[in-house]
Amino acid sequence: MYVMKRTIATTHRDRHGDVITREALEDMAEQASRRCIPLMYEHDPRFPPVGRTLSAEVVRLPDGHHALVATSEMFEPGDVAPPFEGGPSIELGKLADGINLVVDRSHLDESNREVLAELAAQGVTIERYAKKSLEPISVLVLAFAIMAHGFFGKMGADLWDAVRDADWSAVWTRVRKLLSHRRRTGSEFLFVLELRLRDDPHPLALSVILDSPTDEELDDFMVSGEPLIREMIPHLLALGDEVTKAVVRYERGELRPGYVIRSDGYPGQLERINPEELASGLS
Repeated sequence: MYVMKRTIATTHRDRHGDVITREALEDMAEQASRRCIPLMYEHDPRFPPVGRTLSAEVVRLPDGHHALVATSEMFEPGDVAPPFEGGPSIELGKLADGINLVVDRSHLDESNREVLAELAAQGVTIERYAKKSLEPISVLVLAFAIMAHGFFGKMGADLWDAVRDADWSAVWTRVRKLLSHRRRTGSEFLFVLELRLRDDPHPLALSVILDSPTDEELDDFMVSGEPLIREMIPHLLALGDEVTKAVVRYERGELRPGYVIRSDGYPGQLERINPEELASGLS
């Protein structure tokens, strides 16, 4: 591991045409100094963090603009995570009751605005995820907290009972339409189902990733993936309070192990879906 400083944002107009204010940079610096922020390669959730931000500060540039300069610890092949000692931790963010949909810039064009408005009218909470890479991969995240709905009190029940009061069938139809619009561009895209399994003070989320799924693969996932996810959840909860996020991929009717992230930002391999297979080394 090595420590590096880098400029991650400025008040100049960026390549997307956006301008970040000095006040926004100062808020970002404050957040980076009180919590751990994993660094993801090109905002691609399929890969474990390549480092973690330790702190950040706003500095004045020679031209009068301001920059956010972050101090980060970068991981290298062969590194081994130190023993868990707590400290600043990852913040997953609060989920609204019911269904949450997180969209990036790729889903905000004219063809999707009507669909997003319809979802919002159905009670779906829409959030935008800002990415400062020039061409990051398109990601659509469908998220909800199953702890809030008493799921673990009825483990034999259908996983989707928690969201059916929001007219789930109509919501799912519109989510599929958003993904269909991305499919027509010919570019790679990801659909992520995120389930919040545990709330503060020791939050835990499970992210299930589908890579450029067809409509048929999406519908198969919603039927075949549910019992697999239900079977996995108790094993993830057994990993310990220090694990904040687990990421797996759904392919051809199977959940394929990916990685976990500790609350202090260090990644670990998840070779199998059980606690004995959580490796201590970095990915």
